[in-house]
Amino acid sequence: MKIKTLAEDGKTILLSCAAAEAIVKPVGKYVFKTPQNDSHAVRKIYDQMKKAGISKIGVVSSNTGFGRRARNNWKKLAAEYGITIVANEVYDKEATDLTAVVTS
Repeated sequence: MKIKTLAEDGKTILLSCAAAEAIVKPVGKYVFKTPQNDSHAVRKIYDQMKKAGISKIGVVSSNTGFGRRARNNWKKLAAEYGITIVANEVYDKEATDLTAVVTS
């Protein structure tokens, strides 16, 4: 997100390939993104879960900016789709073994 400030301050166009809504909220003059919002991805996944009759899930997210924002969207939108999050764990992006995270 630091690059967003640099692009705006330097009046340099930035086309981001990342999905985070924070890239374009608030709207800037020089920063744009190409993919869907991260919340749109969560909504699509929840739509499919609802169709499949899934109502309880466990979420494992990385400790990166993308992981934190995705985790917030999972939590924020769950009730709207009738989803209960029964486990919500975070793992370090450098981890090579997630056994402790998924078995806690």
